[in-house]
Amino acid sequence: MNRILIPITLSLAAKTVDAAEPEVSLVQYQVGASLSDEVPFDVKPMGHKYGAQLAFLVKGESLVAFKEDSVVIDSITSRDSKELSKSSNGKASWKEGSFPKVGEDGNLASFSVEIRGDLMGKIEGATIKGSVVMLTGGETDEGSATVSKGAKAVEIGPFKVSIAKGGMFAGNGTSIKVQGDYASIIEISATDGGKKLDSSGSSWSGDTKTFSFGKADGDSLEVSIRYWKNLTEIKVPVSVTVGGE
Repeated sequence: MNRILIPITLSLAAKTVDAAEPEVSLVQYQVGASLSDEVPFDVKPMGHKYGAQLAFLVKGESLVAFKEDSVVIDSITSRDSKELSKSSNGKASWKEGSFPKVGEDGNLASFSVEIRGDLMGKIEGATIKGSVVMLTGGETDEGSATVSKGAKAVEIGPFKVSIAKGGMFAGNGTSIKVQGDYASIIEISATDGGKKLDSSGSSWSGDTKTFSFGKADGDSLEVSIRYWKNLTEIKVPVSVTVGGE
């Protein structure tokens, strides 16, 4: 069963960044106090969440994707030197947020962290230290092949490509299944009899990603994929102060 928004895992050797490589900054934070059950839903502020939500921006070059579950928060130290990264039972009070994003030009990316607890008036001025691992690419390559309904998967570069049945976003359209390290894919297109099909979304699970397109009239499609070669893991340090120094 396909599931969406599951980051990938690649077996790559991580390296530590130097000053010329990606940098992380805190660009937004929101703090919510605990509200009792006496406060009805229609009275609660729009988007209210208990605890703190922090958004980080990564600036770099050739950024491709975030490594799965790679955000690590080593410490959250308040202005009065209290440690906020752990709850009273010793477990981590933070978790990596959903929907990390990487810009198409590879120069910007964003991720988020959620921290649970009574942080109103406490998170401001706190120092956060940790790291995140990003995948970067250097050279690009592209390839294409004819893919037919009901036929075995064909190879396009390092990927195995086939026409799939259904697809989370396909509806009455066409689904293209791609097996391999799909995080390196920059662009994929499907052409039916010289007509380029519109893309309508994608879903993924494990090492397989299914791309949905408009309905194809023919039984064969010309599929083209442009992708990054030689992905590299880079461990980027996180060191910020909430609300500035």
